Amino acid sequence: MPHTLTITTRHNLMIAAGVAYLVIIFFGISADMVLRPMALATADLTERVGYLRLGLVFDALMVAADAALAILLFLAFRHVSPNEALAAMIFRLIQGGIIGASLMAQIAAIHLPEQAPVLMAIGADGYDLGLLFFAVNTVLMARILCHSGLTPKWLPPALFGAAVVYAVGSLSALLAPAVADLIEPAYVLPLIAETGFCLWLLFGHRNMRGAVA
Repeated sequence: MPHTLTITTRHNLMIAAGVAYLVIIFFGISADMVLRPMALATADLTERVGYLRLGLVFDALMVAADAALAILLFLAFRHVSPNEALAAMIFRLIQGGIIGASLMAQIAAIHLPEQAPVLMAIGADGYDLGLLFFAVNTVLMARILCHSGLTPKWLPPALFGAAVVYAVGSLSALLAPAVADLIEPAYVLPLIAETGFCLWLLFGHRNMRGAVA
């Protein structure tokens, strides 16, 4: 596929990326903030195992959409900085692979409910490990968007800040769990930054004109 794309093709790639981002946000938040907490709200996991199973499906859909997003963003922005775009795609795919593998701990918890607390903790650590790679991806995407000159001026710095939150939060969860809860309020920044990026992909890039090399 040539590196030169018509503006229509690039628009279509960005819109598809925005849709994938919406899928990630919806299914990721639903699984992490609704379904898993509901499943773990009782001491006996078997009473609400259906919520955990549905959460697994939502997580799997999120990982699949994340892989698609990694490829779409590479295709849409490789003209800006080919090496950084390739690196960003690789780090995002690594993140998805680690998070996907960590879901096996949740599957094990379904079949070994007596060990659910330990297995769910392993799954959570896997998620945090994946987010370390995502932090690198986010820095790279912020740089690419900054070079592109297409996005609102606030978006690249917001993504840089989100990367810092992801890195500090994940390192805290892995190395100093006792203080990890102190980082939780800061995750509002990644939510704002990524939602803003998603909305820009869907609607905000339409002021581009002509063919982009």
